[in-house]
Formats: sequence, C-alpha cells, structure tokens
Amino acid sequence: MNASTLPGSLEDIATELRDAPHDLLLEVLLEYADRLPRVPERLADRPEGMEQVTECQTPFFLAAELDEDGGLRVHIDCPPESPTIRAFGAIVVEGLAGAAPEDAAALPDDLAERLGLGSAITGMRLNGMVAVVRRLRRQAQALQEAEATSS
Repeated sequence: MNASTLPGSLEDIATELRDAPHDLLLEVLLEYADRLPRVPERLADRPEGMEQVTECQTPFFLAAELDEDGGLRVHIDCPPESPTIRAFGAIVVEGLAGAAPEDAAALPDDLAERLGLGSAITGMRLNGMVAVVRRLRRQAQALQEAEATSS
C-alpha cells in the first residue's frame, strides 16, 4: 500500500463516500451501518473474544483474524443505536475483507478523514475512529508476527 491509496476495497469505498453529495452522506452511512455483519458466535463471549475500544463513546468491540487463505477478516460489534461508528465499523469490515494483514497494519490514523467523514461527524466520533484504527493496526501487526513465527 502506498501513502496515497487505501488497501483492499477501502479506496473504492472512500471514493464512493467522497463523491456522495453532502446531504446524502449520512444516508449512505446509515446504509453501511445496516450492513454490519453479526459477530460469529465463537467471538461473542467478550472480553476474551473481542477487544473493546474504550476510547469510543459507544461500546465498540473488534477482533481481527486470518481467513483460510491468509487474508484479513475483521469482526466488529457495535450497537445499532450508534449508526455513525457502526457505519465506520462496517466500512472497515467490508473494505479490509481478504486484505493482507500488513495493509491493515499500515492504515493511516486519518482513515475517517480519507473516507470523507470529517465534515459529517463530530470530533469526538473522529477520535473514537482513530482509536479503532490504532487497535486494528495493533491486532494486524500481532497477526503478522504470529504468521512469521509459525512459518
């Protein structure tokens, strides 16, 4: 991943969001929020299964793992009552599906800004999104290290 592009489908999603008329951006985000997949039953037993992002105002939990092909799979749990951070989670899940762990480990802190969300949400929500990115990066780095030691 170079400095100007995002990994996986995130770049396509970023283009879609940046190109959306400002008055429709929240509607597009609500559509993403509705698409957030349910967390697999095996990860539902928190805190062991998923890591809480305590910097978020909303209860937000995430877990990154590798699929059978070595691509990234991100799981996020966030209540429907928090559609903007839930939408961000859905974007991350969809945009990084199957991506290389090193791509997720290189996500920029300003991912939400690159997605065009800076003008649509509050600074507190942006801070929570930065914390989500940092936790995801750390988990992706741990997956890389685990793969390196098992090879």
